[in-house]
Amino acid sequence: MRWSITVITIALALAYAARADHDPDNPDGVAYWISKPACDSSHCEIDMHPGDDLKIEWLNPGKGEIAIYFDPDECQENDEHLHRFTIKDKIDSHHDKHKCNSAGQKGCGSFDWKIPKDFKPGRYSVELVGITDKKMTSYSDLVKILPGKGHKRKHKRVLF
Repeated sequence: MRWSITVITIALALAYAARADHDPDNPDGVAYWISKPACDSSHCEIDMHPGDDLKIEWLNPGKGEIAIYFDPDECQENDEHLHRFTIKDKIDSHHDKHKCNSAGQKGCGSFDWKIPKDFKPGRYSVELVGITDKKMTSYSDLVKILPGKGHKRKHKRVLF
């Protein structure tokens, strides 16, 4: 009986330590941590429209090149009509670093993208994928593309 309590205690301690190391709100040590687009709270999405400008920023870029995608959220209705969209197939991981150092970070990258006017409405995430280091992948908060025109971003809390 004592042995099982000790094993459970150790397992819980390890799980807590692992969770503390992977704080989604702390970019320290996380390669390609996407700082924009991002919400100011967890479980939210950013409302945008076709034709809007989407600023993409990331911290702690690795060496080499990355690809940037707009990936549909798998948990939405009619997602069979939504496909992964290539924003940029090859870009230096430190691209436009002079535009993104507002957080005081030493390493960053940035890319500005205009959402095409005929883009299909749905929920997407920006995905950064390392070309040089294929293990490096990062996702942004959800971006909801609404039908119609508009140029104002709105953050909406989504409860799970």
